[in-house]
Amino acid sequence: MKRVLFFAAVAAVTFASCKKEEPAPVPTNEEQIIDKNWQLTDHIQIIGTLNNSVYNMLYDNCEKDNLYTFAKPNLYVREEGALKCFVSAPQRDTIYWRMMDDNNLIIVEDLDTSRFSVSSVNETNLKLRYTQNNITNELVYTKR
Repeated sequence: MKRVLFFAAVAAVTFASCKKEEPAPVPTNEEQIIDKNWQLTDHIQIIGTLNNSVYNMLYDNCEKDNLYTFAKPNLYVREEGALKCFVSAPQRDTIYWRMMDDNNLIIVEDLDTSRFSVSSVNETNLKLRYTQNNITNELVYTKR
């Protein structure tokens, strides 16, 4: 009787250890970008096969230290850094944003709607693309 119980226990352990673990669900792009502080760290213009950083040319130091948060429900928060371009500018500005699908989002400020595609996102970086005047622009954000 002890042998039967022993073999039954061994069989149970063997079969239990062979059980496949469910893979972790892959987070959506929206899940990866929300509720994190992002800082714009580069702006690349892509013309044909050329990639040119225009970050230092287009952005003042007072813009480079700002933080951006995609929050729920659909609030895009722009937080001024230590350097402010205008003393009278609010410390925090809240704008509407929304994911259109897993790869496309819009940001609406006043009457202006900007459309972006998520070119890549991971735990530390977010890259958004848009096209203007036949030039592809990629905004590179780093998680802070």
